[in-house]
Amino acid sequence: MRATRRAYGRRIGIVVAASFASAGTVRAQDTTGTLTLESVVRITLARGPDILLARSRVAQSRGALDVARAAFDVTTSAYVLGARDRAPIVTPTVAAETTSTTASYGLGAQRRLGSGIVIKPQVDFKRVTLGGIGVADGPGLATASLSVTAPLQRGRGGGVVGAVVAAARIETDAARADLRQTAAGTALDAITAYWGYQAAAARTEARRVSEARAARLLEDTRALVRADERPASDLTQLEANVASKAAARLDAAQQLVEARHRLALAMGLGAREAAALGGPATPFPEPAPADTASGRGDGPAADAAAVADALGTRADVSAARQRRAASQRLASGASSELRPRVDLSVQVGYAGIDGGRALDRPVSAFYRNVAGPSASVQLSYELPWRNSEARGRLVQALVADEQSAIALGTLERTVASNVAVAIAGVASSAAQCERAGQAVTLYARSVENEQQRFRLGAATLFDVILAEDALTTARLAQADARQRYAVALARRQFEAGRLVADVAGELRTDPDAAWLLGGTATRR
Repeated sequence: MRATRRAYGRRIGIVVAASFASAGTVRAQDTTGTLTLESVVRITLARGPDILLARSRVAQSRGALDVARAAFDVTTSAYVLGARDRAPIVTPTVAAETTSTTASYGLGAQRRLGSGIVIKPQVDFKRVTLGGIGVADGPGLATASLSVTAPLQRGRGGGVVGAVVAAARIETDAARADLRQTAAGTALDAITAYWGYQAAAARTEARRVSEARAARLLEDTRALVRADERPASDLTQLEANVASKAAARLDAAQQLVEARHRLALAMGLGAREAAALGGPATPFPEPAPADTASGRGDGPAADAAAVADALGTRADVSAARQRRAASQRLASGASSELRPRVDLSVQVGYAGIDGGRALDRPVSAFYRNVAGPSASVQLSYELPWRNSEARGRLVQALVADEQSAIALGTLERTVASNVAVAIAGVASSAAQCERAGQAVTLYARSVENEQQRFRLGAATLFDVILAEDALTTARLAQADARQRYAVALARRQFEAGRLVADVAGELRTDPDAAWLLGGTATRR
């Protein structure tokens, strides 16, 4: 037991240590300078705490499977016995005593098969001497037998023991599916945080540009005031405008710091590592024509196909279905315990005897003076009158099976709904990106017009400031729209079950989602 515990402890330790070591290598290479989305996802899959916990649960489920399999392990037994007994004998003429010396040993094994059949070979040797006969003169009796017990009712096909092993094996597969789903969810969180970091950087840049534009307008107006072309009172409003823009830039810079730390937490990094993260280098994806609401000509039929594909691909659905199968297996095994116990046992063997003073007598008796073979057949029957324990276990198993069925149905409906919402979200956010880009272009043109009119004296400072504020607002809205579109693309891949793949036990980005990491919406 201790050796097994140490083995599993080493296995889990190796997994965790390897994950941290690989994360450290990736971090040193990819988090300094600029930070790409591809490196973020790679670090997250290697370092994410939830993923490490899911890995440990996989190892834990394997341990539970080994525990369940113990019922089918080969067990061996052995014994050696030496005894000397003295008993008094009283006769009318004299008091005496008798002595008996016994020496025996035995070896046996037992194996339960998956069908419920129990096989048990056994060998025994025994020598008994009486009275004053020397130990060397005592005869040795050896027996060898092989018994096979087959359950005909309760326990047939493995019974509840086989059901427990089958359920544990299924649970191990479900735990691996949970690991992939956890990795996908963690990767989605990291991708979402990365695009939030990119959007925060874009908003900070928009605020910086807005402040710089307000400062240039202030300097241009000061030149006009010195040339007596504008009144000095205009400077007060412009200085207030610059101060307001500076405050907004400082707030955006603080939001950028917060976004950086949120990304670091999603990646499994600490505060010191967060401070060393570089700026986001992967640009927002450009909307693909097929993603816009007007460009989608596939309609509900394609949505239904996407839902069906997701139900067949998603790891959490697979895990729920496996657990439903496990609960059904346990319920079947529990129901078998209500049957009466009817066992058929068949035993064959032989006996041998050998005397004399030879040193090999404890062994030679197995092949000298052999008599046999002997055989026996036994049919046993057992019927508990109430069998309350088996009935209670069956009720528990049936309720657990019903709960797993409800959980599976709820999950499938949720996945179907989420897939439809994710597809619609991509179309809506793509359209928003297009409109937000158009708004930035038009507001930039409006700023140029108002500045020209201001220089000509046909517009007021308020008109110019209002136009520039509208442009800044449009750029902020564009950053938000691009963020929503980028996140919507990742969520669509997640809901489809095609964000992270398990390749020979290694978590990687799913090939169908690799295009997401390059900041382009081009599909392969």
